[in-house]
Amino acid sequence: MTKKIYFENTPKYGDLYIDYIFHYDDQPILFSLRDKFSNLYLCVCYELREYQKWFIAKVDFNDLKQMNDNKKTVLELFLKNNSLLQAQRKSFTKIINYAFETTKEIDQDLLPEKGFYLETDNEEQEEFNEFYAKEIQEAGCYSYIIKEKFAQPVHIRKKIKIHLSKRNLLEKDACTYNYSFNNTLINSSKRKSGGVLHGF
Repeated sequence: MTKKIYFENTPKYGDLYIDYIFHYDDQPILFSLRDKFSNLYLCVCYELREYQKWFIAKVDFNDLKQMNDNKKTVLELFLKNNSLLQAQRKSFTKIINYAFETTKEIDQDLLPEKGFYLETDNEEQEEFNEFYAKEIQEAGCYSYIIKEKFAQPVHIRKKIKIHLSKRNLLEKDACTYNYSFNNTLINSSKRKSGGVLHGF
């Protein structure tokens, strides 16, 4: 399916296509974009009045995933860029104007709030991992979601293992792992009972 161009003929980046929506309120508010070379961008719509305005930042996938995993704030991804692409148009018109602005000179009140995390839950994180399964596999990374009081898995020789000394800490609950090794992406949901994780 051909993706629809969201921002057309932007300076430096060219056409940008909407990719993944993190927050929606009648229209995309915080979302990722791609260019024709599959480079990733993060976009925030910060005004929806007489004018509609956005800031667009170039990002890499690891930062995007860390943001979705609540390990980085939304603002951190924007501040990593020396300049941001601003897009704006008058409401109910089609013409969008573009201009690069130096990040340090932008009014911080227009950017995502300092200390703001997405606060995604397990289901939202799994949805993101499924959508970006190819990127996760290519990055050779893995992630895991464990509810509190679970023993922490460690990455040993490309396998996920549980320290035997910590198995007595396990409590009955769901445990979801999403990781890749040997160029194979694994998405699994495992339940453990009596201190043992099924499938291990």
